[in-house]
Amino acid sequence: MIIMVIITQKGEVTVFKMGPQAFGKILYPVHAFFIDGLLIDTGSRTAHRHIKNIWKNYSIHAIINTHWHEDHIGNNNYLQNTRNLPIYAHEADIPMITNAKDQKYWLYERLSWGIPKGSRVLPLSSKFQTDNYTFEIIHTPGHTPGHICLYEPENKILFSGDLFFGTRITYLRNFETFGEQLDALKKILNYDFTTLFCSFRGIIDDPKPKIRKKIAFMENLRQKVLVLAEQGFSEKKIQKEILGRENYMYYMSSGDFSKRHVISRILHENSLNKH
Repeated sequence: MIIMVIITQKGEVTVFKMGPQAFGKILYPVHAFFIDGLLIDTGSRTAHRHIKNIWKNYSIHAIINTHWHEDHIGNNNYLQNTRNLPIYAHEADIPMITNAKDQKYWLYERLSWGIPKGSRVLPLSSKFQTDNYTFEIIHTPGHTPGHICLYEPENKILFSGDLFFGTRITYLRNFETFGEQLDALKKILNYDFTTLFCSFRGIIDDPKPKIRKKIAFMENLRQKVLVLAEQGFSEKKIQKEILGRENYMYYMSSGDFSKRHVISRILHENSLNKH
């Protein structure tokens, strides 16, 4: 597999985009970010031999994982063992990072990002201090129980992990929740930021209108699902009516990414199970 790594700069932040290459583009991209000695996420293990020499040029003093998924913690073990770096995460996700090899990984995850090795992790508090900045740690569960965002007020930037992704949500993974992610999106709007650093999409300027658009889409989607459920529609019929059939993401992920999960989570979270 051919892996690409692309480096860009936005203000004080260095952005590392990495992932498997196809037709000159990165498929399933993941981004890691470096600012003031802090590395936010470490990318995938499949990118290890490409990224390790690049990071030799950076004075990394600490690592924060936004959540436990393999494409965000893949180089934790290497960086910790070669540089003796402290790694931090929300306490709810620490067991999965510590025991990374014991988690369940789908075939597409193994091929795209690889299986990470475990690392020693310390729990985050409400703030994290680097030499020049104080980051506020915002707990934003839904994608994982311990998912976090980092807000830095001086530069008005927010690192959103996998919270944002895009302005529409048409599928969820097996373990995700709908309502918690909606609440988390509303929560981050209370912070004064002008640039979003998204683990999937990279740099997003003027992000708040996009976040509001996603919130509106999710609220409208939930309302439609609940109305059809009250009318007696089954999950299958609700999916067909609102989101249509499963797309390539469903088949490429062996059903991990699924439109049906969106419908079932909404119904379950609102105590309406329609099969």
